[in-house]
Amino acid sequence: MMNVFLSAAVIAAAVGAIANVIISIINNRRLKLLEKDKKATELQRFRYTELCGFVKAWLTPKDRAPEIDLNVIFRNELIANIGRYKSIRFLLDKEFKDILDPMLVEAECLLNALIPLVKNMNSSDYKETCIKISAISTKFTSDLHAQVCHQLEKLLLEEVNQ
Repeated sequence: MMNVFLSAAVIAAAVGAIANVIISIINNRRLKLLEKDKKATELQRFRYTELCGFVKAWLTPKDRAPEIDLNVIFRNELIANIGRYKSIRFLLDKEFKDILDPMLVEAECLLNALIPLVKNMNSSDYKETCIKISAISTKFTSDLHAQVCHQLEKLLLEEVNQ
């Protein structure tokens, strides 16, 4: 009789140990999922915070010297926006990069084409390139602003829905 009780106690202890191992494996998996979600949330918050800081800095008025030539203003604005885009590109989703990257390439090509033309500012090629630069500058600026705002909206909605 004593052997039956001892055998039953050993079996109960073995079943309890197996149950504890299974429970600890399940808890470990849940913990890994929670850690993964936490990292994703932290990354989303980082992206949102950085993009908000970018927009805030972008919209802060800056003092600039009065410039006579409107072409210089557009060229400088385009160069500044290219730098802004390159500094935040890693924060944007692929869908927003796909919209802005072709314009970036076009803008850089126009700026590179302008360099040899600067020697003769009265040439028609220089004037045509300046007109193209002013057009791409306006479009790139508005699209950059719109895409950053769309990205912020998307990040905010993802944060709210979690």
